[in-house]
Amino acid sequence: NETVMDLLEQNCASFMEQSANHDDRSSLSSTKRVSACTLIWGNVQDIYKIKQQMTSVDVVIAADVVQWPAVVEPFLHSIKALLWDSTCERPICVLGLVDRATSTTQQFFQCAKELGFSCDKVDYALYLRNGEVPNACAEFGGRRVEIYELDLISRAHPPILLNEMGKDVIVGKNFEHTSS
Repeated sequence: NETVMDLLEQNCASFMEQSANHDDRSSLSSTKRVSACTLIWGNVQDIYKIKQQMTSVDVVIAADVVQWPAVVEPFLHSIKALLWDSTCERPICVLGLVDRATSTTQQFFQCAKELGFSCDKVDYALYLRNGEVPNACAEFGGRRVEIYELDLISRAHPPILLNEMGKDVIVGKNFEHTSS
């Protein structure tokens, strides 16, 4: 969605500008950058395009991306491939997740564990101003978004998407290519 990408790019630019104006040592160093890019989960060419643009992906932020069983495995394989060459101590995906279907959520956490991620629900205050989800982000039907940190803690098995450069890969029994 072009509108979403425009907003994400504006947020990244604003964040980098604010970080550059801060004197404290906790702000990003001049060697780090924040960027937004589109990615079709499980698409090898998209993964390599991003990895060519960035020397190291240390953090991936995603929200509202785990809605259907068909995207769980491609999403997690993509995140693993992006974080695999991270130079930071703790490569992580910060994920906003709404439990719309218990079976899909359970599948997600099981697959994450199998791929070498730990998954921890975190307090809103860690990432959200005033520790509250804005009303504009409220989910219909009273379901709440939860924030999880997915740490890539095991590097025992390299990501399949990096082993198959330039080849079409189908990841997982539930994969269904849904883009046109």
